[in-house]
Amino acid sequence: MAAPRDWTEIIPHRLNAALERVEGFARHLVVIERVDGLKRLRIIRADSWDEHSATFDEPAYTFFEERNEEYDAAVFRFSYSSLTTPRSVYDYNMETRERTLLKRYAVLADSIRRTM
Repeated sequence: MAAPRDWTEIIPHRLNAALERVEGFARHLVVIERVDGLKRLRIIRADSWDEHSATFDEPAYTFFEERNEEYDAAVFRFSYSSLTTPRSVYDYNMETRERTLLKRYAVLADSIRRTM
């Protein structure tokens, strides 16, 4: 095992961010963190350490990772929702940075009225 002096820092500490989860893929690291209280999705290339963040269109939202079991995948699947967007499942291509909507759950007006 390498001594701490030989370690390479990949995800440095930031005062405004809390690391929630890291998913390892063959060519990418997916970092799920909270920055200023809002969940963020950051992608780091394993070969160059270049990174980017997936962007979301709404000012307040949440997302959570779906099952991503394929180690050699270039796609990360997650669910997203906000106050104006019902739960939606996306594939995010970590190479092209394109997001593909796979499913959007219906909002049933009758169930909303019954809870009020």
